[in-house]
Order: sequence, then structure tokens, then C-alpha cells
Amino acid sequence: ILISRPFPRSFYEEKHQNKKKENQVVYKMDKKLDKKDERLLKLLGENATASYAHLATQLQLSADAVQYRLRNLKERGIILKFVPVINYASLGYSVYALLFNIRSLNKEKEEKLKKVFSQDMHSIWAVKGIGFSDIIAYMCVKNTREIHQTLMTCRDMLQDTLAQYEILVADEE
Repeated sequence: ILISRPFPRSFYEEKHQNKKKENQVVYKMDKKLDKKDERLLKLLGENATASYAHLATQLQLSADAVQYRLRNLKERGIILKFVPVINYASLGYSVYALLFNIRSLNKEKEEKLKKVFSQDMHSIWAVKGIGFSDIIAYMCVKNTREIHQTLMTCRDMLQDTLAQYEILVADEE
């Protein structure tokens, strides 16, 4: 991952917001999970703010058992962290995906792109991809001018090595 954050930097710098309460579970599956742990992860994925009592009822366990299982999943590195899921459209923003196909992407260009997306006011997520897109970046913007600025920065930096790019808009989340 080049960058990953729940809000673009512009949210913080424009509104001076405090860090939001994290409320969704991100997890990876482990072959050693029992059925109760698998079900617990599924329930948390649907509603990470569910109380121990609610989870206990759903799993037919005690609240203490749920708390123990959650702590164990965290300690084992199966639950990595809690992150918010934001409805950007409700805040007046649009989400775009920039897909870049770059001829001879090397470490130097990758580091430059990482710096561009890390400093960009509208970037929320960027990764190195395989297949058609060498770099995939998600941008959260108020208007098309803002996405255009980021695109021009990337095009200028990549100059003659940018083979092709695509811009996709998220119509619905």
C-alpha cells in the first residue's frame, strides 16, 4: 500500500476535525479459527459497534466469552484495527479512482508517486496493482477541478512513462 487513510488530508486541514472514532473491523482469515470466531468476525464486519451483550446473544455465548475471543483475535493479529466506513457523498464529496498504466515502473518512480499521494490533499488510498493498472488511487473531492489538479501532478511527474490512465467515478457506495 502506498497510502491508506479514512479521510483525505483536506478534511482535516479544511475543517480541523479531530480523529474520528474507529468503528469497523478489518480482519484477515486464519485457518485456525473456530466457527464461533468466524461468526464473530462476520458480525463485527456488519456492525463493529455492537455491544458484547448483543454479540453474546447472537453467538449464544456469555459477554465475557465474547470479550475474551475479541482480545484473543487482536492478540493473534487477526483483527488488525478498527476503521470507520465513511459515506463521503453525504458530506458533499465524490470519490474517484485513478488507474495508471506506467511503462517501466521502478522503485524511484514508485517512491515519487508515494510522496505525491501522501502529500496530496484529496488522496485517501493508493496501492501498487497488477494487471492493467500499475497504480490505483482513490481520491475524495468536492469538484472535478480538485481531481484534475492531482491528475496533472501525476502526469507531469510521470511524463513520457505514463502509457495510459483512466478516471472512474464512484456513482454509489
